[in-house]
Amino acid sequence: MQNIKFDILLPRIHAQSQSRVFRVLSESIASFSQTEAKTVIDICEQGLSERVFSPATGLAILDLKSKFVKDSVSALATLETPVKFEAMKGQAIDIIAVILSPVSHGPFHLQKLAPMTRLLAEGNMCEALRGAEDEDGIKALFLHQQCRQSEAA
Repeated sequence: MQNIKFDILLPRIHAQSQSRVFRVLSESIASFSQTEAKTVIDICEQGLSERVFSPATGLAILDLKSKFVKDSVSALATLETPVKFEAMKGQAIDIIAVILSPVSHGPFHLQKLAPMTRLLAEGNMCEALRGAEDEDGIKALFLHQQCRQSEAA
């Protein structure tokens, strides 16, 4: 089992709109990736119309590549209350994952995306994430899931 780690965990974001969710995510991603927040917002908004999928109710995964980023970054945010996402036909989202990689990363991007998607789409993971109060709680959920999968292998 591959060790799954998000670079950024943002539990219980207080946001009432899609644009506010992107603003909070982009500020964290920008500081981590040394890319301007406005650039990250633009990448996310463009990706929302082209590269978003939802393997579970209330979950959005943005699969993004850009020539404007130098290093891969992954972020997971839970929202205090669900927010309707326009590009997802108004579906209410309360968990959002973003995988952002340089265009040049090609298959390495997919090697990071695939296990994260499987983990988030699995069983009760989203429900458990909704109950996590803080970053340590989210990390504990991922560790527990990885231990269960290792034992099953």
